[in-house]
Amino acid sequence: MPMVSSTGTGTDTGELQQQLDTVRGEYEEFGRRVRAEVLRQHFHGSWCLPGSQAVLNDLGLPPIALTFTGHAYIRVDITNVDDAGDYDEACGRVVNAFEATCSDAGIEFELNRVDATLYQNEVDEL
Repeated sequence: MPMVSSTGTGTDTGELQQQLDTVRGEYEEFGRRVRAEVLRQHFHGSWCLPGSQAVLNDLGLPPIALTFTGHAYIRVDITNVDDAGDYDEACGRVVNAFEATCSDAGIEFELNRVDATLYQNEVDEL
């Protein structure tokens, strides 16, 4: 004899749970499709970021989390390198002297290139 729900319809709990799971799965799939379309519209330039975020927020979907990659170039003026035997040694010392740090935990980087271009100063006569 099937279990009778509190509404008296004769539907058992297992069947209701199965229907609920089906609806949840369909809703999650709908959310994935909507989010994918919002991302597509945003990244193809059709929708601005605030509008895209508003749509996702209205539907209870996760916001767009932007990430960026690229290069940062830093120019440092070397004002003096003392006691270098030659140009290569001076450049090597400059290159080895630099180390990069970052105070923002949300930025990850690898220091992969340090170049040095130096100019020999005129020699002072004693």
